[in-house]
Amino acid sequence: MTDTFDVNAGIPPDTTGGVDHAAVDPQTGDVVYVYGARDTSGINQLFMKRLTTTGAGVLTIPAAATQITTLLETNNLPLAEALAHVATTLVLQRNARVVACAAVEMHGAAGLLRSVAVQEDLRGEGLGHQITQAALDLARARGLTSVYLLTTTAEKFFPRFGFREVAREDVDAEVQKSVEFTKACPASAVAMRADLAP
Repeated sequence: MTDTFDVNAGIPPDTTGGVDHAAVDPQTGDVVYVYGARDTSGINQLFMKRLTTTGAGVLTIPAAATQITTLLETNNLPLAEALAHVATTLVLQRNARVVACAAVEMHGAAGLLRSVAVQEDLRGEGLGHQITQAALDLARARGLTSVYLLTTTAEKFFPRFGFREVAREDVDAEVQKSVEFTKACPASAVAMRADLAP
């Protein structure tokens, strides 16, 4: 199943009805795109609530993998295992192009937020905020109680979502085993944690 909702065009007129339509018997591998110039965070939250309760995520199609990889490369973000978590990878699209992405790795009750990237010429439009909030909504809906991240450049961006700097040794033991902590990110990267309210 593939559903595309162009927020600019006001489709669907009844957001809740549209979410119900898109979330009918979702299966892993289903694709739901929510995109547009105006704020889509509320719509994303509805999708998260409906899709994650059945175990399906907002997934990317294989054709989008190259676009995601390119976006990560241009943002100087690690590629290691970046496409190994498609069930918890979110994208924002414009004109059939991926312009923002984020992923959550699941490690028991903790998660790792990674691959948060926005197309360079669209920065400043709030897309980073939308995709990050949607990823945290997904993490919360999946039952995670805390989310960690590593960053070398955005330690001032993430505190608005409740993240605070922590020592690496205080990071959840399972998260420390992730490829980002063991190989992909430099030792100089800042570790951060956000606790998720139910």
